[in-house]
Amino acid sequence: MAFTKIFVAAVAVFSLATSVAAAPVAKAWDESKFEPYDIYHARYNALDCKNKHNTKFFDTCCGPLAHGQALSTRPAECNPAKTASTGTQADDGDDDECDDGDDEVNTVTLNPTTTKKPTTTTKKATTTKTTTKTPAATKVSTTGSTHTGHGTWYTQDNTAGACGKKHPDSALIGAMNFHLYGNVDKVSSTCGKKVEITNKKNGKKVQIVIADACPSCPGSGDIDLSRGAFKALESDYGVGVLDISWQYVN
Repeated sequence: MAFTKIFVAAVAVFSLATSVAAAPVAKAWDESKFEPYDIYHARYNALDCKNKHNTKFFDTCCGPLAHGQALSTRPAECNPAKTASTGTQADDGDDDECDDGDDEVNTVTLNPTTTKKPTTTTKKATTTKTTTKTPAATKVSTTGSTHTGHGTWYTQDNTAGACGKKHPDSALIGAMNFHLYGNVDKVSSTCGKKVEITNKKNGKKVQIVIADACPSCPGSGDIDLSRGAFKALESDYGVGVLDISWQYVN
């Protein structure tokens, strides 16, 4: 898998800074050496870099900028705004974290699922009453330590993930950071594992299945989520990045 020199340097920094599980992005991404992570991650998605591995375009455009380096120092094809104006493939006008216009991010809504509370019924007899009790909630069984990091979102684009299967954007799936996934060009032992994620800000939870790898996630606690999974934790896609904690589920 080919990377630019600066991207290789960035990964080396990530590995050193995130050798302890659950290290947050703030400790893994050195903004004194690289551009802000949110800006880099948004441009990585806008240029569709996940589908351009092993290409000259990936080596030229998909690595992070050095601190203080202007995007104009790279070819025009590396700028999502310029590629959008010329109609190139890097920005197809769909969901884009860097898009300031009104697009699907602001208009797509998911049909909420409502659960009806079990009702209590009473059968009248001559001398006795029989009452059906409300069933107790099922407790999720988790295993291992609790990881903390950042949750972002990405689109599926009808493309199979690193685990080999295609999924719709509504599927409750996620892409594991490369630290825990391993070789992003192969199917990992993390594929198919269930994870329960909590949005630390509002307490909302969602269970997902690992179906892909995230080579642009710098932290060892980071997970890139499908739109459906992100929506379950935060209604506003524009938030972009969530503080999360998560555990594997039995």
